[in-house]
Order: sequence, then C-alpha cells, then structure tokens
Amino acid sequence: MRKRKPAVRPLALTLLLTLAACSGDVRDTKIADIDMTDAHQVAQVAQKLEPDERAAFGMYVMNRTVGAMLMPGGEIVRADGKAPVTVREAIALAKVRKAKNDARSKLMAERNALVERHNVLMRDPPANMSDDCFDMTKAHAAPCDVGGLAEKDRPEWDRLEKQIADYDRRLKQAE
Repeated sequence: MRKRKPAVRPLALTLLLTLAACSGDVRDTKIADIDMTDAHQVAQVAQKLEPDERAAFGMYVMNRTVGAMLMPGGEIVRADGKAPVTVREAIALAKVRKAKNDARSKLMAERNALVERHNVLMRDPPANMSDDCFDMTKAHAAPCDVGGLAEKDRPEWDRLEKQIADYDRRLKQAE
C-alpha cells in the first residue's frame, strides 16, 4: 500500500469541488467534502451561491469553525443532533438559526424597554433632601422622603412586573 503525498489530498479535494460544481448544483456538495478551515475551498462554494445563501453558508462555516471553539454545544445541527449532510441543508439550518436569533433579539429589546420603564417608576430621593434624613439618631418632625415607589405608581409597577415575567418565560422557551 502506497502512502499519498500530503499535497495530493488538497488538490484532490479542490478537483472534486470543481467537478461537483461543473456537473451539478453546488448546494448538493457534501459538507464532509469541504475543508471548513480552508478559506479557498469555502470561497469556491460560496461564490456559486445566491447572496442570501452565501450569508447563511458563511454563518454556518463560522459556526462550525470559530463558533465551535468559543461556544461548544452551540453548533448548527439538525433536529436529531447530527450535522447537515449537504451545503443546501447547512444553508437551510443556518437560516432557521438566524430567524430564531432575530426573534430572540427582538424579544430581549422589548423586555429591556419594559425593565427601563419599570426602573423609572422607582423614584430617586428628592434633590433638596437634607442629610439629616439619613441620621437615625435625630428625631424628625415629618417623615423623610427617601424615594421609592409612589403609591400611585403601584398598579403600573405590578403590570410591568407581570409583563417582564412573561418576556422572561418566552425568552426561556426561545433558547
């Protein structure tokens, strides 16, 4: 049995990709036949895709290379947990992941706006409040206003807390 030279394998893969591109749809190329760490091979596939597919394929490649190192377990995979077989399948899965991420980002922005409104209801202490209010050794003729939730804002506060809890539940489901 003869050992192949290391330079022959990348050449063979490039030739295989070129032949696959000439003979059929690049989307039917098997992911296993593409060296995701070889920018030239990835670019050969990407240049034959439509712009939106190219973006999705780029997302998939980044997820498989850099993303796999930074966030293990967050790889783009099929429902059965296996990697996609073809470029077409990888593109479809990447588009689904992007749609989920976009929806989650929208929910998070809406939730953060509610939290901001919720926090505004908690009043700051008045600017003219004297330091005597914090001196517990002194008796005060009238109660000191140290801020906090005004009673008139209690219904709004409760409504916002329920909405924030609902957003938290929806974000948990979107994971």
